[in-house]
Amino acid sequence: MHLYGTHTGARIATWMALNDVAQVDRLILDGFGLYTPESIDEILKVYAPSIEPDQQGIYALQAWQLCRDQYIWFPWFSKKTTDRVPHDLPDAEFLHSKFVEVLKGIRTYHKSYKAAFRYSMREHVPHLKNRTLITCADNDLVRKDYDQAKALLGAAEHFTTPGVRTPEAATVTAKRFSQFLLS
Repeated sequence: MHLYGTHTGARIATWMALNDVAQVDRLILDGFGLYTPESIDEILKVYAPSIEPDQQGIYALQAWQLCRDQYIWFPWFSKKTTDRVPHDLPDAEFLHSKFVEVLKGIRTYHKSYKAAFRYSMREHVPHLKNRTLITCADNDLVRKDYDQAKALLGAAEHFTTPGVRTPEAATVTAKRFSQFLLS
């Protein structure tokens, strides 16, 4: 089996590969962040707040702003010029879809975020035995961590991609991933 994971999915794929090495032939870890103890403390306190439904519907506005702001700043709660995301805000339909998914799990969504942030890629990636590709899109929010990420596993293959924001970029990225999986 081949596994691909991006961001939180990269953490899940790492866990799966470490816990069932024989079942995983190839592993692609795409754009995972590496957090310092100081930054992880702040992220765990603020990044995924518990949002509870209320009679006035304020929780819906909070969920909308959370979804939208994740595409404006990284981390979303740090509204500084230096933390602006380097690409345009997705269209309203895309944001609506994300918003609806957050609303579906409004009482629990924050638990999976916090679990993912607690899973230390610095600790676990060096133990991977599978053929692994460590990659990141050039415009990824965690691109600044890419050089450290690829250094975690010396035997890993690595390259950056143009990402998936345009059909052309997605085609190039898919081709690069296919070459790794089929080689």
